[in-house]
Amino acid sequence: LNRQLAQYELEKRTFEQTAAIRQQIEELKTSLNRDIIEFSTSANSSGVNEKMLEEYFNKVVSYEESKARLKVLETRRDTALRQYNNYIPLGDSLNRLQREIDINREAYLSAIQSLNQSKMRQQDQQSLSTIQVIDKPNYPLVAESKRKILILLGLVIGAIVPVSIILLMAYFDKSIKTPQHAEQVTGLRLSGVLPEIKKLNSYKDADVIADSLSDTILKSLYITDTHSQQRILIISTRASEGKTTIGKMLCERLIRKGKKCLVVVPYMEMGNWSMITYKVDPSFYQAKAEDIVPVEKLNDTDVLILELPSLIMHDYPVDLIRQFHSAFLVCNANRVWTKADQTALDSFTKISGITPTLILNEVDKDVVEEILGKLF
Repeated sequence: LNRQLAQYELEKRTFEQTAAIRQQIEELKTSLNRDIIEFSTSANSSGVNEKMLEEYFNKVVSYEESKARLKVLETRRDTALRQYNNYIPLGDSLNRLQREIDINREAYLSAIQSLNQSKMRQQDQQSLSTIQVIDKPNYPLVAESKRKILILLGLVIGAIVPVSIILLMAYFDKSIKTPQHAEQVTGLRLSGVLPEIKKLNSYKDADVIADSLSDTILKSLYITDTHSQQRILIISTRASEGKTTIGKMLCERLIRKGKKCLVVVPYMEMGNWSMITYKVDPSFYQAKAEDIVPVEKLNDTDVLILELPSLIMHDYPVDLIRQFHSAFLVCNANRVWTKADQTALDSFTKISGITPTLILNEVDKDVVEEILGKLF
């Protein structure tokens, strides 16, 4: 009855319909309460406390009402998710049709422009046909030699200047760029690489490439971590390095492989992957895994992935990180590794006892091909 009442309230049924359900609930409560009173009266000689029975009865009724409402809300949420998944292909079809319209419109405009140009050339030819040459021009019999020298000099300068600019830019560029340089400046072993998400989606077979890169990262985890429940930290020395995106990719890949994976992040982001969030407040710095992850979820997880805030700008709970077995340090390839980054990394390694492995994010296409081979 409670579940039916909650469903009616969500659907905004008429007052008469909800009033009838509420009347049945109240009658049932009255009947059960009468049975409680009769039981407490008959068992009073055995030392049964009537107030305790009444309070227990009220708590049970409140619990059942809350559970019924939660069940109705879960059903409503599942229905909404199914509708959302049904509308996604329709949105893709609409975008495809819009692209086809744009292409046909561009082709039509190009044809119109070509037609106008043809008409203009035709008119120019008709006007030129009426012109008569009075004095013919005099052309030199031998070309000047300086012309060839200038052409050759222009070709040489045109080749040398761009090459020189490229070499100077490469010489003064101090960003990490390549996996070899990343391992050299950080002192960490490389686990894998990942291109920028927009570039990855532009590749042919982007899903296959993403899965291959995720498997490359997870292989190092299988070798180094032999615990029954794998606990992984995802860290970075600075903010906006792509930790959440990489955690999502690894979680989705592990779930497709039959693993029970749970991701814990410090902020909310929509997604169809298993995720729990926490607040970075004063209580977080004294927390353990059991304080931010429900125990039933913690015990029912094969792989637990926890994302920490940036090491330079935030502190981290010592007891929490010591409950984890391995860590991935995420670093963008297009930035410089500074002394502040190295200090934060050394401090984390010393406190946690974990030597992270490196994930180089937003790398160029040629770096991805070094890992996976030729993409096309």
